[in-house]
Amino acid sequence: MLGVLLLWTAAVVSVTASGVVKPHFPSFDERLFSVEGATVRKAHPHVSLETLHKGSHELYRKVSRAPVTELHEVVFVIKGRNLDKLQELVHDISNPSSVNYGDYLSHQELVDLTSNLESAEHVQNYLLQIPGVESVRTTEHADFVVARAPISVWEEHLHCQFHVYELKQEHKPARLAQKPVNVIRATEYHIETPLVGHVDYVFNTIHFPPPPVAEPVHSSIKPEVITQDILISGFVTPDLLVKTYGIDRSLGNNKVDQAVYATGNDTFFGPGDLTSFFNYFSLPPNDALQVGGNRGDDGQCASNPDGCMEGNLDLQYIMSTAPHVPTTFYFWPGQDFLLDMLVQVNSLSAPPEVLSISYGTDESYVTPSYAASFNVQAMKLAARGTTLVAASGDDGVAGQNVRFDSLMCGYRPIFPATSPYVLAVGGSMGPERGGVEVACQGDKGGTITSGGGFSNLYPTPDYQQAAVNGYFALTQSSPPQKGYNQAGRAYPDISALASNYVIFMSQALTAVSGTSASAPVVAGMISLINAARSGIGKGTLG
Repeated sequence: MLGVLLLWTAAVVSVTASGVVKPHFPSFDERLFSVEGATVRKAHPHVSLETLHKGSHELYRKVSRAPVTELHEVVFVIKGRNLDKLQELVHDISNPSSVNYGDYLSHQELVDLTSNLESAEHVQNYLLQIPGVESVRTTEHADFVVARAPISVWEEHLHCQFHVYELKQEHKPARLAQKPVNVIRATEYHIETPLVGHVDYVFNTIHFPPPPVAEPVHSSIKPEVITQDILISGFVTPDLLVKTYGIDRSLGNNKVDQAVYATGNDTFFGPGDLTSFFNYFSLPPNDALQVGGNRGDDGQCASNPDGCMEGNLDLQYIMSTAPHVPTTFYFWPGQDFLLDMLVQVNSLSAPPEVLSISYGTDESYVTPSYAASFNVQAMKLAARGTTLVAASGDDGVAGQNVRFDSLMCGYRPIFPATSPYVLAVGGSMGPERGGVEVACQGDKGGTITSGGGFSNLYPTPDYQQAAVNGYFALTQSSPPQKGYNQAGRAYPDISALASNYVIFMSQALTAVSGTSASAPVVAGMISLINAARSGIGKGTLG
């Protein structure tokens, strides 16, 4: 039986000066806000910008209504200028066959081309006049206006309701398994009409943070094992990488910079472990052992080894690959690792020439607005000559969800490796055991299986078409099962060893595996090339 709920109200009768009786029927909004306890909204009409993304929303369960007095920060994404020109320029200056290859923009040239200062100022001034807004700031390139206010203010001016949501247990990273991971979000939002034409999206509203994955598989090595034994016992060391890839560490200099990116409130690295690593493997004296950033803490690493595993791995191998290149450990806290990185990278007046990202998430969890904003920032970095390096994942084509539920097995690409504006790095194996280099496969002794496949968000770029056609030709006799996007951007772009890397962790030897190992190694190799090019007056690889 179909039930129908009717909302009825009597007309309000008025009499004009000429004595004509005119009934007035209240609008839906008038009826809605006449309900006891509702806020009477005297504001501009509202316009919807985007709809709820179910992929990320379903990672969470609703806990309760958000306290109306709690402060909440939202991010207004300002409409960019000349983004089509930026895309065309990046493709041109990143193409080694172009006469404009390496002709990167200065900081000011990029601002002049893309910044929409007028809209950013308009949005900032509009927000400042709203009662209850406590702070408003605009980021470096005027791409974002970040505002903080109580929930009640945002519910009125974004025409929505906020709730507290908790990340479901099965989606928590291992290091957070025993901790609640809560966010305040809505399921819809609308901007007021004076902001239309100035704002693309408003983040921290309907955008549920996807869980970052950067947890290399690890195991302890007996302390009595010595370097010579490690080299013949199936482990990756700095010297094996030099031998395998012909790395010339002497190319490094201080004319270029490199960085790794970390997130999570419990993420650190061990300065003592870094020193012990360099000493143990007799690495050349390194001018850059004083790492930029403030997350070096041996005490934290001793009490929480899992929180230091990624930081130690990234730094020990990017710096052993490219000694003498100044290195920064960029740390941005917060639950939303993608948004945090977007806002902070955009604020760097002098970004590093290489930035390695060992974090990723299921592409289906990323909202279209997030993906679009990430690509804009990636293009801006590319326009200045920065190479973004991203790990391709450690679970083959299936993505990390298959670790928890075999029914999740399928084609699940990993973002941001799928972005066409990053260099996606996969994993290989073989030389550590004296064999030939092949794709890293867990069922063949590689501990992990290199992530890879085809994006569902981005089409195959022109520069990949020949390689993709070659792949399909090779697999004609035994094609993969259907279900992947044959017209998507293929990844990874490049691979390096990813199985059984030896690192120092809390002053003990540990073996770790993952594309979060191969990514910083490739980043270090790019730094060496950049350093060599700088010595002859050439720009970065980009």
